[in-house]
Amino acid sequence: MRILYNRASCDRHGKPYPGSKAIVWWDEKAKRWAGYDVPDVPVLTDGPATPNGQRAFHLGAEGVGRFFAAVYSDPDEKHPGYPRDVAYVPKDGPLPEMYEPVESPVENVLHPKVKHNPVLKYPRVKSYQPIGTVAEFPYVLMTSTVAEHWCGGSSTRNIPWLNALVPEPMLEMPESLAQELAVKTGDLVRVSSARGELTVKAVVTRRMKTLQVDGREITVVWMPYNWGYRGLSTGPSVNHLTIDAVDPGAGTQETKACLVNVVKAHEPAPTAARVKGRRS
Repeated sequence: MRILYNRASCDRHGKPYPGSKAIVWWDEKAKRWAGYDVPDVPVLTDGPATPNGQRAFHLGAEGVGRFFAAVYSDPDEKHPGYPRDVAYVPKDGPLPEMYEPVESPVENVLHPKVKHNPVLKYPRVKSYQPIGTVAEFPYVLMTSTVAEHWCGGSSTRNIPWLNALVPEPMLEMPESLAQELAVKTGDLVRVSSARGELTVKAVVTRRMKTLQVDGREITVVWMPYNWGYRGLSTGPSVNHLTIDAVDPGAGTQETKACLVNVVKAHEPAPTAARVKGRRS
């Protein structure tokens, strides 16, 4: 809530910068802020010459940006002794940078010699979390939910009509990969990572395109994370493939990005995913 807002899209007089797309501006005739977006100014009738009209970070107590280099608290004037706003120092510094995931097909363009976050601790359990290479696992797996099911699906997969709409997990892939693998929608594919493998049906879609990154073609595939071994509709969990690396500040897992391989399967899908070192 302390990022730069649209008031910064125009100059100190409230006029859009020359050559830029106008977003908000001060309407001198109407004596109020106007624009194609809702102006992020605390009081729309406070002009650019007023303190309120100059706030680009209007949700900060001071109306300006902050660098959080140490623990900081903003006292609440109405309730002495209670902080109104508290900020804690990120574990990777006051200005965290962009790093590649632990498993990535490309290098870190900001720091070629430092691919991953240097304060990231991984693997946490080596026997269960090996790291794959792009030579073995050339594709990037992205995961997310589907509208018909919620999180792991423990509740929604027990509702018959939701199961009828989306009855099983699947792997979406771009047409280019489908042609390469001779796969069509409905075919079984085996998806594997350094941590496990599973078999699901393929969905070939135009929605997904290969990416050009640093002169290389990168193929992204997608799976939902809404399935497991219990419920009216069961299916292999994509988390048998994902990685346990976490962001050192937020503790969020890199379940949105890891490396996998995809091949066409020629036998029925197993009832349970095979995980290296154990069964699930």
